Amino acid sequence: MLRIDQTRKIIYYLLNRKRLPLELLVEVQDHMTEQIEAQMKDENCTFDEAFLNAKAYWNEDLTMVNRTWIPTEKKITRIQKETEKSIKGSLLSKSLKIYMALFFAFVALALQFPDVAVYYWVFLQVLVLVSIIFIWIFDWKVMRSTRRSYKKDISFFQNVIRSCFSFASVTAFLSFISYYSSDVNSIYSIAHFIFNINEIAFSTNEIKALQYFLIFFKLIPILYPFISVYCFIRGFLGYQEYKKSIRILVRKINLKL
Repeated sequence: MLRIDQTRKIIYYLLNRKRLPLELLVEVQDHMTEQIEAQMKDENCTFDEAFLNAKAYWNEDLTMVNRTWIPTEKKITRIQKETEKSIKGSLLSKSLKIYMALFFAFVALALQFPDVAVYYWVFLQVLVLVSIIFIWIFDWKVMRSTRRSYKKDISFFQNVIRSCFSFASVTAFLSFISYYSSDVNSIYSIAHFIFNINEIAFSTNEIKALQYFLIFFKLIPILYPFISVYCFIRGFLGYQEYKKSIRILVRKINLKL
């Protein structure tokens, strides 16, 4: 059993030297502690020797690497980068399954009952905004910990919740500004133009480029509700996982938000 000062030395190394988020730090610390205790017992070596060997064992996973292709961004450990990549893939898969179910329901309604489809999508925008407001009100402590100014780096899900909920709120609000009753007709007219664009005689390439630009410009407000729903789903799934992480950290290290 390690002494308190020895445990603190491991935590200091992982938190201050390697800047691991608390969620990942607890897992790595548990493994390192087991390794050190086993080596001290089996090989009758000192803590410093066992700790040095443990650091060598974890050297590849704890090597600092670029988080993204941006060189000025803060570096993270390789194990954190791989963990975040795995989380992103899992969130993408889960959120797309839910989103596609809602989207196909919208398409089915749009083909048969265009007016109902519009109200269906408006309802989802209302649900997005109301849900985010309720989460902020009734889970203030957790949501406060996702703000950029919050000092504790607890989990990767802090960034997921902050970015997704913010983007979902903005795009949902912007979608209300759009003229919903003409959205379905706009989609039909744009699709018809795209599929028949080669049959239209343009006098110059510049006019053709302008037509494509106008299509893109007109599509932007139509995309708002689709973006907001997807971002909310992704953010809400991240919120649920973040709550699980907090419960684990409260039990293991008595985390205080």
